[in-house]
Amino acid sequence: MKVACAALVVTSCIMAAASAARMSASTLLNHTGGERETLARAAGVVEAVLSSTERPRCSLLLLTDDASSHMDVFKEVADPWAPWGVAVFQASMNGHDTNDTFARLTQVVIQVRQVQVASWCVVVVVMSQEARFLASLGEWSVKERLLLSWTRLLVVTSLAIRHLRALMTAHWTFSMMDTMFINVESPPPATALRCGVYAHLPYSGRGARVARLASWTVARGLVFISRLPLFPNKFSNFHGATVNVTGLPYPPYWVTSGEGNATRYSGVDYQLLQTLADVLNFTIQVLPSATWQQVTDQVRRRKAFVASVVHVILPDRLEMYDFTDVFDYSPLGFGMAKPRLRPAWQNLYYPLATEVWAAILATLIIVSLALVEVTRADMRTEAGRRVGAGLVILEVFGTLMGQGLSRRLPSSNSNRVLVAAWLVFALIISTAYRSKLTASLTLPQYPSRPETLRELVATVERATIESYGVSYKNFFIQSESSTFSALGRLMVTGVSVTEGLQGSLRRKQAHIGSRQYLEYIIAYRFTESDGSTRMYVGQENIIPSTSAWPIPHDAPFKAAFDRNIKAILEAGLYDQWRKDELFRTQRESRAKRRESQSLEQEQQKEGRRTEATEGEHSSRRGLTIQHMQGPFMLLLLGLTLAAVSFAGEQLTVRWSAAAARNRLLRQRESGGPTPQDNPVQVVCRRLPSPAAQGRVTGGRRDLLPSVFLS
Repeated sequence: MKVACAALVVTSCIMAAASAARMSASTLLNHTGGERETLARAAGVVEAVLSSTERPRCSLLLLTDDASSHMDVFKEVADPWAPWGVAVFQASMNGHDTNDTFARLTQVVIQVRQVQVASWCVVVVVMSQEARFLASLGEWSVKERLLLSWTRLLVVTSLAIRHLRALMTAHWTFSMMDTMFINVESPPPATALRCGVYAHLPYSGRGARVARLASWTVARGLVFISRLPLFPNKFSNFHGATVNVTGLPYPPYWVTSGEGNATRYSGVDYQLLQTLADVLNFTIQVLPSATWQQVTDQVRRRKAFVASVVHVILPDRLEMYDFTDVFDYSPLGFGMAKPRLRPAWQNLYYPLATEVWAAILATLIIVSLALVEVTRADMRTEAGRRVGAGLVILEVFGTLMGQGLSRRLPSSNSNRVLVAAWLVFALIISTAYRSKLTASLTLPQYPSRPETLRELVATVERATIESYGVSYKNFFIQSESSTFSALGRLMVTGVSVTEGLQGSLRRKQAHIGSRQYLEYIIAYRFTESDGSTRMYVGQENIIPSTSAWPIPHDAPFKAAFDRNIKAILEAGLYDQWRKDELFRTQRESRAKRRESQSLEQEQQKEGRRTEATEGEHSSRRGLTIQHMQGPFMLLLLGLTLAAVSFAGEQLTVRWSAAAARNRLLRQRESGGPTPQDNPVQVVCRRLPSPAAQGRVTGGRRDLLPSVFLS
């Protein structure tokens, strides 16, 4: 690994040196000798500063503009650093065209970035007397990420002190990063050359300031003026300064209460942040944010040092901002409403599956047809017996309902075998149905619910997530997995957890979020006084994700934060805070439950008992009218059909009688036969009463014509 890194740096050095060699000699000769000699004599202080720092095995990158002589410095300091690689870069500045300067400097910064990424550690030395060049470097080094959080920057220049202080204060690279300035403060001759070593301290006992750390002369060498070392650690102590952070409520990590100046913060991550503030000696200032996008934007623009609410580390997020070391595992889960119990009137249907009902109906039709054919064949051999098809079908259906045989069917062997097979089938089916029906009436079961990612995608119409879920949505859509890509297409961002879970009560949808977050919200907002809830969290996690705090790219305070966060984790404090937060939520839930129970007891004393929760004491309760909705609705349906049938029959009889009267009237008018001429028609029109029939036949009905007996 070391050899590979050194090889990359040396290769870059050769490429950069070749690029610098192409610069025309006339350009170098046109510079005044004083300017060249000033920075050339500064090679001694550069070598003295670098040799006094404890940074072995680091590569050295030299960056200069075309107004400075870099070859003398290269010769002076290259030998000690040669085993680990030395690269020289030159950014030409033509005239005063700012855009052209930015373009050239951007290309060089990108090349420097590529070289230092391949190295163990890097020290970047910049040499320029142009304030405009240094200001451009300060701006573009942040945009193009010239310096990593552990990279040291040494700037060699010759500026007036007031210009130097203004430059060091104005740019993040010079004020916050691990940067020092060597300022040449006296011109040649060499014996009178004097240089000062400066660093910007953003946090000190006297506030933000530019400190002179050391001075260098040819005669005395490097002399320390301050107790601070070279390249001082700027973030070991904030000296009570205010540090901007940002976040949004995300229980149990970040919880807010109150409004305005009375806002109070709590939660697991807030306790972690407060502990860091106590250790590093800074004051927390929470910047307001309306959305999660605004939270991360404030971190990207370096308005806030950190978004102190855990964020899952995703590839597209790493392109926008950096993270602290991982300190929490927040698996992504989904929550939704439990499926409702089926309506009680459907209990008669659901004991058997749809395909079983279809098979029973088909079997009923087949057996009925077979028994009708067998019965007709037997009727040909048994004279005097007549059994219609309707009677046979009623016998088959009646035995399925548990009714006994009427013994009207023929007694042939084929008929007996067929009836016996059907009776065995009807016994098994009816017994299974009754058992299942009894169980569904006494112990109702919830329908199956999605527990895995595949079941979720196949069941829901959409999956909501808060505004930060844009990263998840893009990540899932770009996935090669068909399940993840389908989930990405179903996701709707910008929906709060409360709205998402409430929406699952009205439609087929789920809400996606951190498992701990979903469990907390369900326990806090969707739990009844008796401890029951309509919500649940799926058993399978969508992705097992790692979480950390977002911080700006290449943040110089990352090491200080990571070191203390790791100490807090190893002490077990973070897990204990999580347990305490959940215990507090459970305690509040129990208090709410006790309050509800006391209210219920008061109502019982007044004679207004509330109904027990559904299913709580189901083993000691009798079947209610709600359980028996199915039979009553079936009976009501039968009565309705019977009433409709009866009304139809009455209408048919009345219509037939009216038609007969009209026919008689037409016959009279046409001179045809009258009822006196055809007594059978009179009987058909109005049959005599049973008493009259007895007088006519002497009590013997067999003497009546068949028309009277029909």
